[in-house]
Amino acid sequence: MKTIHGTWNDSSDAVTLIDAHHHLWDLSMKKHPNRVSGVRHDFFMGDDSAINRDYLPADYRRDAAGHNVLTTVHCEAEWARDDQLVETRWVTAMHERYGIPGAIVARLVRHTKRRGDHRRPGRQSPRARHSLKAGNGVRAGQDGSRGVWHDAG
Repeated sequence: MKTIHGTWNDSSDAVTLIDAHHHLWDLSMKKHPNRVSGVRHDFFMGDDSAINRDYLPADYRRDAAGHNVLTTVHCEAEWARDDQLVETRWVTAMHERYGIPGAIVARLVRHTKRRGDHRRPGRQSPRARHSLKAGNGVRAGQDGSRGVWHDAG
């Protein structure tokens, strides 16, 4: 089997997995307001300041070294709401350059005055899956795609 590292690890310590939820971000792009604003006191898991740094495919591969990661799924990472599809395009470019992620769960903000492709992340990337309705799990989209859906508010 192929892994994101290109080789199989036979170590008894190696875990074989598909990472179904991770994030990538480049804070120099200034597109992640929740990552650059310092300590958040409203984050449901407490102080998240330790992750307020760039996290790119090389960082993921380093952190996953020693395991057999078959593929990964990038879940939207609180990209600026007024520019949400750029995240899908950026993550797609990460895949094209580095081979990960294998799929994208994209954010879709329904309450916007913009029209057109912004309402269909799947049109921005063949790796994108829609985000639309909280708690509905996996379901078919109006355009026939399938993906994990949740309300992006």
